[in-house]
Amino acid sequence: GTADGSATTTTQTITLEQALQKSAETRQKLLEAKEAYQNAKTAAAVAAGTKTAADVAKEAIEEKIDSAKQQLADEKAAWEELLGTN
Repeated sequence: GTADGSATTTTQTITLEQALQKSAETRQKLLEAKEAYQNAKTAAAVAAGTKTAADVAKEAIEEKIDSAKQQLADEKAAWEELLGTN
């Protein structure tokens, strides 16, 4: 009875650290998939001659900046959610 109840609670309670780790891993997987897709698209464009290496480099830098900004926003949101400040 009671032993079961407390055991379930323990397994279901994940620490703040675990929650952040989990969301970070998920985000990383999504970013990697997106990056792979972008890379394939870019390679095709370069091969077709619609883009130069310079265009590609510029886009890659812009993408990194956007992605960093997004990550900060996501983390801020995650913390606010966990701390209940929103």
